[in-house]
Amino acid sequence: MDKITNDMVRDAIKCETKEYDKAKCDQLTIVYKERKGKFTAEEQKEVEKRVFTKFFEEMALVKDKAQKKK
Repeated sequence: MDKITNDMVRDAIKCETKEYDKAKCDQLTIVYKERKGKFTAEEQKEVEKRVFTKFFEEMALVKDKAQKKK
């Protein structure tokens, strides 16, 4: 479960910061839906919760770094 969480967060940040283009992000959405579908409903909820929490924590760090560079 940690692997998919970390992968999803990493790629979500790259999509959010425009490091990946829209086509790549759309493709990743499909891939992660398929990967997440292999978990039980309860595990899927846990993955979503972890991704949501970790994404916002990581994005805050990315934004802080970007502001410090300015």
